[in-house]
Amino acid sequence: MTTRRFECTEGGASKFWEFEVDGSKLVVRFGKLGTAGQSNVKPFADAAAAQAAAEALVREKTKKGYVEVGGASRKGRPVAPAAATTRGSGDGAAAQALIAALTANYPRYVAALSPAASLKALEKAIAVPVSLRTLWAWRDGGDSLFCQSEPEGMDWLPVDAACDALEELREEVEGFSPSLLPVATDGAGNFLCADVAAGALVDWDHETRKTKVVAKQVDEFLERLTKRVLAGKFLSGKEVPSGKVDRRVAQATKLIEADARANAAEVLELADRASPESGVAILRALRAALTEKDWSKRDAPAADLHAELARLETLTGEFASALTSAAVNAKLGNVWGDSRLQFLAQRALKAKAYDVALEAYEVMQRYYPGPEAAVGVAVALAKQGRPAKDAIAQARRTIEQELKRPVRDVPNPLVRAQYRLSGECGKLGQAAVCRAILATLESDADKASAVLAEARKEVDALLAAAPVKEIGVAFKNISRRAVDDVSLPSLRKDDTFGPLLGAVGL
Repeated sequence: MTTRRFECTEGGASKFWEFEVDGSKLVVRFGKLGTAGQSNVKPFADAAAAQAAAEALVREKTKKGYVEVGGASRKGRPVAPAAATTRGSGDGAAAQALIAALTANYPRYVAALSPAASLKALEKAIAVPVSLRTLWAWRDGGDSLFCQSEPEGMDWLPVDAACDALEELREEVEGFSPSLLPVATDGAGNFLCADVAAGALVDWDHETRKTKVVAKQVDEFLERLTKRVLAGKFLSGKEVPSGKVDRRVAQATKLIEADARANAAEVLELADRASPESGVAILRALRAALTEKDWSKRDAPAADLHAELARLETLTGEFASALTSAAVNAKLGNVWGDSRLQFLAQRALKAKAYDVALEAYEVMQRYYPGPEAAVGVAVALAKQGRPAKDAIAQARRTIEQELKRPVRDVPNPLVRAQYRLSGECGKLGQAAVCRAILATLESDADKASAVLAEARKEVDALLAAAPVKEIGVAFKNISRRAVDDVSLPSLRKDDTFGPLLGAVGL
């Protein structure tokens, strides 16, 4: 039994931390240098689990500035690399089976997932189970993937989000186990975590700060999920291949023929669960059976008809029809108005349908004026080889107006401080990327780089002057987003500006 000792003297600190693994027990001692300190003993299922927990703690302590003393002469084994097999992680077969099932049965879902990202940063922080490494090596997160019983599941975290969640939980939640790796979230502060020491998958509740075992092994959960996928019980049911008749069309037709107005909500739900092609057919039939008053008001039975039709027509590549639907939706003042136009414009840019992108941005400019719409108009004009000088000038005026717009005010002083910092950083970031795009349109790549570099300095100055203690844990999230807003690698992944950057070659 060998003791490993770590000391921290950074920033005036004078602390030590040491541990030893005694069979299935982890013995930890810590305190001020020169004192005996305190000790703590934690039992585990076996020696392997105790060792895994110890190694996780070592990674946590070294990140905080602790340095191992006498490490080179110690006989104790060094920290195992994060890629080492963790308890209950399997050989990746369960993950491969899930990947195969999703690819075969939900191709549209798979096609929409982001490509794999590097695991290096995450593996430096914690040992990633083999099955989860296999999943992340395939795709980088996915909506509603980790469903337990209901079709609506928790969102599988992208690697960067998992890193952020892990860091935040370890720093801000007292007693958060160093062996827990967040892998999915419900978006409300609760996480599904892999316990790399015990091998289990647990549900961590942000209110009680307690965990509940969901599956004794990660692979066991993945095998259950695979069965749901194969049975068509994933998301809203089985995907219908393009070109095939969807039974939901027949169901919707009967409902429309019986009473289109009374059954509008149910028909809309069927369209949402159908394939995009079938959904378009269902909604067009519903629109034909209704009068204008049935969808032209916010409280009308089919108020969301054009919003959903615009989305599905965009997915099927019927851009001209989608533009008509999205424009009607925007005119009605629907809450989804700007997002549907934005979605259409982004898809049209990627498909090089610049005429549709231009019209979509022009409709956005009319109903939802702002820098994105103004810059989008300029980009679409330039991509068509049309004069864009006036549009670029208008975009610059819009950017300046947006920078002058006051940040939303709220009564609560704490929330107000958060809103102000987030809002000011957000405006700087948005202005910077818009200016960089406009500079690129004018063939001034050096200016584009300079604009982003200057914005980064301004953001750094805002963050440095921020009342960190007042803002609390939100400061880390705000600062991370602020830096992302002026970083080209992050912006390229952004739904809003990514397509615009791609169109101008940034």
